[in-house]
Amino acid sequence: SALISPMLPDNMIEPSLLRSGAPFDLLTFPEAFAPASSLVTVLNALRRVPSFGCIHVGLRPDAEHESHLFSPTAIDALLNELAPLTERADEDLGGFRTWLSRQNAAHRFNLGCLFTKDSDGHLRICVHPKQVRSRFEHSAYLENHLAEADLVTLVTLDPSDNRFLSVTVQPLICSDALNLRTDDLRPNPLAVLGGADNPFTPSPDHVDIVSVATCTPQVRSARVGRRNSR
Repeated sequence: SALISPMLPDNMIEPSLLRSGAPFDLLTFPEAFAPASSLVTVLNALRRVPSFGCIHVGLRPDAEHESHLFSPTAIDALLNELAPLTERADEDLGGFRTWLSRQNAAHRFNLGCLFTKDSDGHLRICVHPKQVRSRFEHSAYLENHLAEADLVTLVTLDPSDNRFLSVTVQPLICSDALNLRTDDLRPNPLAVLGGADNPFTPSPDHVDIVSVATCTPQVRSARVGRRNSR
């Protein structure tokens, strides 16, 4: 397995920083932590690592601007960079692409990414949008106003040893993990699996919640040059 150290917001990892370490099941990093280009750099480096556990990270379009929201065009560009990194691009990213094709071009979304390597050594990538707006994501300016996503994401981890049971996780971004009302009064992510409109058939009998922490609003610290929460 592998550990990643350090993992920095503006330059998450260089290949030389990969080192052998203790196995892990899950690492999580905050909302809006990683620029999209850094995610691509990390995944390129990790293709050479034989195996590692799940890593869940919040994304931002780039390191230069304060906004952590993606336009549909920026999301599409990110997916085009991620697709060549995995042999399972259609399986892992196809459903998300279908959802993205239906979105208003003027809307802005907050994204997270859960990734790992499967038992066949293939890099697996799950990109998911934020579904519940936090109080920091209301804005009179469209480019700073988060559009709540209507996409529920589950990731099932099947063990290579059939003596063990599968694990299903639901990746969420900060306020998605709270019992808050959505704008259009549809069930929030925590309630949807137990409701009549559950989109999953068959539905898993147990789901583990995985959520990145809130770090909005963000400011730059002049002293260290990194993004900090307040």
